[in-house]
Amino acid sequence: MVMKIVEIVQKIDWMLIGVIFGLLLVSVFGIILPARSIYKRTMSELKDKVYQKEEAKKQEKMLIKLFNKSFEGIALWELEEEEDEIYAFFGKLHDELSKKYTKEIEEFKKNLSQRIKNHNKESDRFWKESAKKALEKAEEVEEKYTGPIEKENITIGLDFEQDVHSAWDKDDYAINFLENHDYTKGWFHSLGKGRQKEYFVKKRHPESALHTYYVDLIYQEIRRYTKWVKKYRTERPDILFRNKKGQEIAIEVETGINVNKKRKYHAEKFGRLRKKYPKRCYIFLVSTRLKHKYTRHGFPLLFRLDIVNFVKSQCKVN
Repeated sequence: MVMKIVEIVQKIDWMLIGVIFGLLLVSVFGIILPARSIYKRTMSELKDKVYQKEEAKKQEKMLIKLFNKSFEGIALWELEEEEDEIYAFFGKLHDELSKKYTKEIEEFKKNLSQRIKNHNKESDRFWKESAKKALEKAEEVEEKYTGPIEKENITIGLDFEQDVHSAWDKDDYAINFLENHDYTKGWFHSLGKGRQKEYFVKKRHPESALHTYYVDLIYQEIRRYTKWVKKYRTERPDILFRNKKGQEIAIEVETGINVNKKRKYHAEKFGRLRKKYPKRCYIFLVSTRLKHKYTRHGFPLLFRLDIVNFVKSQCKVN
């Protein structure tokens, strides 16, 4: 009897142990599995938030970089040329940045426009004062050694309507007067091989100095062979001349500045030229790298080293 009771107790102990162990397993897995799921979901959300913060920081850095570039790192003429690109950037930025940046963006646009206006005024004032001081200094030096002179005497030999003057052979008086008569100094190539040289180029708004320089350079080369040549700053071609057959030849000088923004303008302009000068219009490009940008217009392309032989073939009588 005692032995049976002992056996029953032993069985009950093992059953209790089994039940308790089972309950423990259920409890552990019941806690671990949901906890693991919650952990994964939480970590995923945290990663998303971290990524969003990193993206926001990147946008903030981009915004700060643009501020610094616009206000402190760009010269005035560069700022004016890139103004459209800056505004285009902000158009995209409106969609990408959170709402808290909208106010800053609008304020930046206003500040940018005002900064350009202020910079223009300050720049004009500075250069006018500098030119005036330089002129006064030159007159003082001249008067000290030769007595009073008239301003007109200094300008002898300089045509202020001429688009290009060499800079390397000018004295201080000529340099002061050229700078005071809307000329800008720059380095440019000739029509042959060799290094660049320094020239004074007349400011012809809205054309760039590079455009004005090459129009004049080609014009002067053609004048060596014929007097029937003209250059224009209107809707007509940059250069028109008559070749040895009496045909009117048109040359358009292209610098490639903002070419991607002028597709419609170029399509209309070259369309008119195609009608008026069929097979007699040429496009001169200041760099061979621009070739792929202008081939679509269907005109023969000329480059710097082509001009001398081209003009000879058109104008020189054998």
